Amino acid sequence: MIKPVRPWKWNEECPLEGFVEFKEELVQASYHNAAERSGEMKLARERVRAAAKIAIDRGWPYWVMERMFKEIGPLVDWVSFMNAYIDLLHNNYHNGDAV
Repeated sequence: MIKPVRPWKWNEECPLEGFVEFKEELVQASYHNAAERSGEMKLARERVRAAAKIAIDRGWPYWVMERMFKEIGPLVDWVSFMNAYIDLLHNNYHNGDAV
């Protein structure tokens, strides 16, 4: 369920519960995305999925996720994040899990 969220000031870090974990997952995804070792892309995708799961579990609206993503500025692109987000929602729906 999407939860109502009040906008935060442009010059402040997002105060929402879960933001620190969300940010950490995207930062780690960026690290793995930039690494040249074998298997790093898989680790990056896992971190992006973890960030998407946090967003789903917290019920953040689209604008909140988009703003957080822009503020974090990860090396992962927005479309990859949204694909992971939609994939998780789709899988949860078809598995009968609560979203």
